Amino acid sequence: MPRPLTAADLPSFLSFSPDDPGFTCILPLARRDLRRCRNVVHKDDNIEASALRNLLLDQNSSGAAKYTHLQRYLELCLCRRSHRADTVSTDLAPAVCKRWQSELSGCCETKHRERPETPDSKCDVLNSDNDLSESSPPVNAVLWQNEDRKPKGNISSPICNSKSRQTTQDGHLSCVEGFQPYKKPPKDTIYAKIQKPLTKNDRIAGALYLFTRDSSPGVVKIGLTTRTVAERMKAWQWMCHYIPRVQHEIRSVPHVYRAELLVHLELADFWRRETKCKHNPECLTRHKEWFQVDVERAQEVMNKWTQWLQLARPYHADGSLRSEWVDICNKFQAQSKPITAEALLGMMPTHAENMEDTKSPRLAGEESDAEAKRAVTPKPAAASRANPTKRSFQRSATYCPDSECCAGRRAR
Repeated sequence: MPRPLTAADLPSFLSFSPDDPGFTCILPLARRDLRRCRNVVHKDDNIEASALRNLLLDQNSSGAAKYTHLQRYLELCLCRRSHRADTVSTDLAPAVCKRWQSELSGCCETKHRERPETPDSKCDVLNSDNDLSESSPPVNAVLWQNEDRKPKGNISSPICNSKSRQTTQDGHLSCVEGFQPYKKPPKDTIYAKIQKPLTKNDRIAGALYLFTRDSSPGVVKIGLTTRTVAERMKAWQWMCHYIPRVQHEIRSVPHVYRAELLVHLELADFWRRETKCKHNPECLTRHKEWFQVDVERAQEVMNKWTQWLQLARPYHADGSLRSEWVDICNKFQAQSKPITAEALLGMMPTHAENMEDTKSPRLAGEESDAEAKRAVTPKPAAASRANPTKRSFQRSATYCPDSECCAGRRAR
């Protein structure tokens, strides 16, 4: 029989981060030689946990506040499927939180004692970009202990400070204040991503949302949630201390993670990321799902990708892209034409008869040709008469046993 888990069996606070690629539940499995659970933590929980981790690394937070945040942080780092409800209600959760609190206290004392007079060059650049005051907590190598948490690219690249939507001399759109262009990896193209088989997360349905905020006119944020949009907005308000203004939302989007990615890639020329979290100095996340584009244009792209996924049903049950859509994408690629949702929707009438295995769903208010034909075709009089039930048939036979009478009535 496996022994009960103790706080020492769980990883230390600084040994993991919710920003790690493919972050999984941190609980070790006693029946599997303390191998870590392989259930992937939900994306929404990752975002909230990452913000909490940055908050907990602030040495100015009080002990009571840290313990409360640690309780929530531990809950978010456990998988919803198997271990969250069973762990937070046991004595293991308080023991882990106390251990992490002790680790953070020792870490903060060490940082304060060993902080060099001349900060690291990376910290100089970050502090100069962020205009951190002297009272702000120091940003040093402890925050970047995990390599995946280091800012990627050249963090000293120039920041766009123009609030207008003017273009530069080379014809590119100048950035809104507090944002800089986000350069996606060259391999991330619509052609590559649309043909990639669906992952487990890609099969989930959810909602797409678009919101703005009063402090950043000219940019919109496009994201997804598998909960309600209202709940997601409350999470953003709690984490980043601003009120999101929802401009558009689409519910019940199939393959919502794939849909969000395709929307982002079509708007890649307008993709922006924050130089720092504008309203919460304790949040060190550089949010990157912002786009310097009109609300109407963003709505159009969101609607069309959703419509294509709903109507075309382009993926097989095993997650692979249907052959007719593979051919269409290859044709666009060979002709160096951009693959957009509008272009794919334009190809649907030509290939509608070749769709296999399943019927395409239709939008609310639309009706198929067969339904329209049935609506205008008059029904025979006999078809409109309800079939008699077994009970009524028995009563008729009992009421009139004369076969000739019944035959005559049927003839009439």
